[in-house]
Amino acid sequence: MFKKKLSYKRTIRSYVIRKRKITTDQTNILNKFWNYSGINFLTKKININNLFDFNNSLIVDIGFGYGNALVDIASKNFSKNFLGIEVYLPGIIYCLKQINSLNIKNLKLIYYDAFDVLYYMIKDNSILKFQIFCPDVWSKRRHNKRRILKKDFIDLIFAKLIFKGILHIITDSESYVNNILKIISKITSFKNISHKKHHLLFNCREKTKFELKSKLNGKRLFNLVFEKN
Repeated sequence: MFKKKLSYKRTIRSYVIRKRKITTDQTNILNKFWNYSGINFLTKKININNLFDFNNSLIVDIGFGYGNALVDIASKNFSKNFLGIEVYLPGIIYCLKQINSLNIKNLKLIYYDAFDVLYYMIKDNSILKFQIFCPDVWSKRRHNKRRILKKDFIDLIFAKLIFKGILHIITDSESYVNNILKIISKITSFKNISHKKHHLLFNCREKTKFELKSKLNGKRLFNLVFEKN
């Protein structure tokens, strides 16, 4: 079991926020649907599942972009609840529109930094699965420090997972893979089960834009799957 006491320390952010003007239509979508499918950031622990119609196991998607893959998964798996965390406002708005169009009731969104959301809002031992598909690799060596999957964040994810909970990562960067494996190898209760294909939940899903781009460019996609023991 994870017993290390986590202390908050603001790390270098894994993203850069650029000011973007949103259209009147986008503003209307945000105003109309946020109260239905959005969750406001709070600096206290909450029971996320109380915000859903059904008390299902919770899966968290971090950095979902425009959310096509997330919407696809949620719309086909009503026996699970899904929480998407994203800092890209146009992606949040697009996803809100899709949720409303398809009348999806098992997917909620948070527009905030994932590290803060996990630290402040999510209870320990409460998440069935984290999925992080194609995070920014920050490929230049001097930018590696901006990668989201650093030790402090992986420790935080581990603390939030239930026993036998899953962390599923997809990336096309071999250097990122090696770095992740090095970090997780030091967490003795995190087991690498990447070779067990049946553990890849929702493998028959719509691929993300970045997955499709990687395949188009002939890059290998790495599936990393870890289980909390």
